[in-house]
Amino acid sequence: RDGVDEGILLENNMISRFTFNNMVAMALFLKDYKWLTNFIGSAASYLAPKYREQTISFNKARLSFAQKDFDNALIHLQSAEYNDLVNILISKMLLLQVYYELDAFDSLESHLDSFQQFIRRREVSDFHRANFVNIIGFVRKLIQLPVYDKIKLQELKDQIQAEPILSIKSWLLEKADDL
Repeated sequence: RDGVDEGILLENNMISRFTFNNMVAMALFLKDYKWLTNFIGSAASYLAPKYREQTISFNKARLSFAQKDFDNALIHLQSAEYNDLVNILISKMLLLQVYYELDAFDSLESHLDSFQQFIRRREVSDFHRANFVNIIGFVRKLIQLPVYDKIKLQELKDQIQAEPILSIKSWLLEKADDL
């Protein structure tokens, strides 16, 4: 937390966007939203101008999503162009979660199709490919699950639980529990 204030994380009075993103990820993990809100505002000036807007927008979207402010998360996700492939993938994943949370199922289905095409056309690591293909597949299964079919729901939960490469496993299980 003191890394920026004490200059430990700064190089030439700048913080890398990767370090910034990792700090946000840790604060989100700790659910320290108050500190994170202050950090995003105060540390933005340490980001290279070339990446400042997209990094801030990306991380405000992550914070808004964590705080269940899905409308704001959507605004932040749509307001910046991302250059980094990992951030593009994460923002696409976050966007599908936002659409799901907002019950915007037409937009979600369209996004799932375009996200799947994006994964097919891009060179991504095997891990990232497996993770995002799994996410897309499980979200499709969630939205297509027959209402009140407890057997199929339990089968889906078991499949989600058993999948070793799934970065949003807890969110998917939470959504399955909500059905």
